[in-house]
Amino acid sequence: MAHLLPTFHCPLAPKNLLLVLSLVLWGDSHLLAQCDRMGRVISVTPSCGVVIKDFSTGQFFHAPFPAATLTEGEAIRFGADPTAQSLPCAADGLPTLVLTCVGDMSSAAAHFTYSASPANPLQYTFQARLYPPETQTCQWSFGTGSLPGPANGAMQYTFSQPGLYTVCLTIDNDSGTSTYACREILVSEQASTPCGYDVFMTAVGTQLYAKLLPQSSSAGLLTSIHWRNGGDLLGEAPNLTTELPGFGTYSICARYEVKDSIADTTCLATICRPITLSEPGCGSAQITTLAPACALTNVPVCGCDNITYENECDALAAGITTWWAGECNAIYGSCVADLETKIVSGNPDAGYLVQFKNLSSGIFNFMQLDFGDGSPVWEGVQWDSVLHHYAKGDVYRINLSTWKPNACASSVTQILVTDAFNLTANNLTATPDYVLPGDANGDQKANVYDLLNIGLGYLTAGPPRPSATTDWVPQFAANWPDQLTPGLNFKHFDCDGDGMVLDLDADVIEPHYSPITSFTVPSIPGAPAVWVKFDQDTILVDANNPGLLTIPASVMVGSPEAPALGLYGLAFALKYPEYVDHDPEVEYKNDFFGISNHLLWLPKDNYDYRQLDLGFTQKHQAVSGYGRIATVTFETDFIIIIDIIERELSDVKPFTVAIRGLKAVGADGQVINFGTSALQDTVWIKLVETSGTHDQTLLQQQVRVYPNPATGETRIFTGDLAVERLEAVNSLGQRVYAAASSGGQVQRLSVVGWATGLYTLRLQTAEGVVEKKLFVR
Repeated sequence: MAHLLPTFHCPLAPKNLLLVLSLVLWGDSHLLAQCDRMGRVISVTPSCGVVIKDFSTGQFFHAPFPAATLTEGEAIRFGADPTAQSLPCAADGLPTLVLTCVGDMSSAAAHFTYSASPANPLQYTFQARLYPPETQTCQWSFGTGSLPGPANGAMQYTFSQPGLYTVCLTIDNDSGTSTYACREILVSEQASTPCGYDVFMTAVGTQLYAKLLPQSSSAGLLTSIHWRNGGDLLGEAPNLTTELPGFGTYSICARYEVKDSIADTTCLATICRPITLSEPGCGSAQITTLAPACALTNVPVCGCDNITYENECDALAAGITTWWAGECNAIYGSCVADLETKIVSGNPDAGYLVQFKNLSSGIFNFMQLDFGDGSPVWEGVQWDSVLHHYAKGDVYRINLSTWKPNACASSVTQILVTDAFNLTANNLTATPDYVLPGDANGDQKANVYDLLNIGLGYLTAGPPRPSATTDWVPQFAANWPDQLTPGLNFKHFDCDGDGMVLDLDADVIEPHYSPITSFTVPSIPGAPAVWVKFDQDTILVDANNPGLLTIPASVMVGSPEAPALGLYGLAFALKYPEYVDHDPEVEYKNDFFGISNHLLWLPKDNYDYRQLDLGFTQKHQAVSGYGRIATVTFETDFIIIIDIIERELSDVKPFTVAIRGLKAVGADGQVINFGTSALQDTVWIKLVETSGTHDQTLLQQQVRVYPNPATGETRIFTGDLAVERLEAVNSLGQRVYAAASSGGQVQRLSVVGWATGLYTLRLQTAEGVVEKKLFVR
């Protein structure tokens, strides 16, 4: 197995770290956690656990820990995690944590911080961490013999001259044990004003690159410069390239003079910089120091040290630079990805040429090499080595994946650090891009929005996920060649992890479904709209013959005046009234999107939200036009409707369905400007008391309104009905017109001056009341 970064061969975890406990009680991976917190046992309650004070925060907490293993007043080292477990003794408001490990104070690692005096750059103040101070004493070493430290752990020391010093702290415990820690500290006589220049320094392998750079256009002229490594002269030019003796930490100093020709003065300055040259290897002490804090995400990886880590971040925190997806006892099979990475040449100005050598073994059909810099992924099978140029220095995550369909999959990741300057904490904080099956848009949810991305990536192929599952757990996956937006790789569209985006990936969404956000969608002038069209103007409810009420509607896209153009996918919610039964019946109609084989679609009722989510996406090409995409039948009980109408002291109830959370995309994933209809369609549910509703339906069928929509005048054709009175009511229920019938089979109605909107016409006839809708432009 190839390795990249150096190791100083120090252990990755302290020995004698854990107080040995019963494996029956502590049978999980937390036994391996570091006890990096210190505190005191305040009280022990056999039926409940212990109360512990954390020395670092000063806070108290409960822990459900076997009381027999701890004693009151004992100082301990411990690790702890939050827990949902409740304790009978937690009524005092203290938080409850579960102890992941416990150790005694005798093995507490020595630790100290330091800072330089602003007035004297050779004078430093050191502070030891003592827990508790009354039981520990400290000794300091600055290379000149051992010096006792004050009881509070603070120590001030003035160095005789600049240089790289090793400072050591020894902590003696009252139990008779001791621990120590050493740190290398660069002490510099650097001036507060370095004469208008600064130093840039890095190293590739053991090759050192350094520059003196002016900080402004007014910087003076360099008249002399001496680069030194301790007493060794390295060069006398502003730009330095030299080979250092080997791997390790150096203090490189630039001593130089700057001439100000205008003021005719000379400025003398010295700048020293520490630099660490890391030897290639499996573990890096620098990465261990710089790695960020890790989230509790269980996505196991096997490190190059043959230890299984909880996730990539934990491997980095241990200084590991190469790891494989999966646990160590599961990564070996019929194919194993592996490679060796080597910087062939390069510098900060020209970039870096890196060679990747294939060390993979086993039977596989496909290989992909992701260089980690956003460049196209290399694809192939038979290869020995590949060269790749990195334009700038950085920390890169290199991934090689090998697989054979339905047989094996293996993925190896390596950390490539181009040069010493770029090995910083900021460059190591990239969060691993895990896959949640069903979450195709990276929002940590699975719903109809994710269906759109599955359609956009349809028939795309890439590396399958090692040990793929459709359970809702984060899973490691190698990047695919394509991405929709920066940070949203096509691997997220492969919900089932088989290496191909197909119809089955849409099936993974529903088991993990979360409703889409039900935000209000405005009406946008000139933009295509999604709207609901009811099949009827009025539905009559007979209070004497209750039963099941069905309300059919069509879901429409666009119109002749504002058609949809280049539409690939559409997702939205239908917000229906609270008295509607759950699981409205939905049927796809091919009037707009075409035959069902050409698209994916998903209806999902979220009854707790009274929300029906709908998603539609093409598989191959966008469509344009307008038309119906689905029919929806809502159902409710007549008794409920009758009760609502009577409680509202009205004989009529408007039924509307609003469009919420609308998102429309084109073939490239771009968002398309879509809105809702300015006039929301309404069906009126009217309470009547007759022997049946059949006669009322016949009355409705005899009345016709034309033109509709109307601008100046509309005519109402009534056939053989004897109309007695005509009324018009706006969408707010306000009467805007009332008059006796003009007689005859045609009623003429002027709408000049009426506001644009939807109106209900009510015709009182000898046979009963008839209601029709009229839209006025």
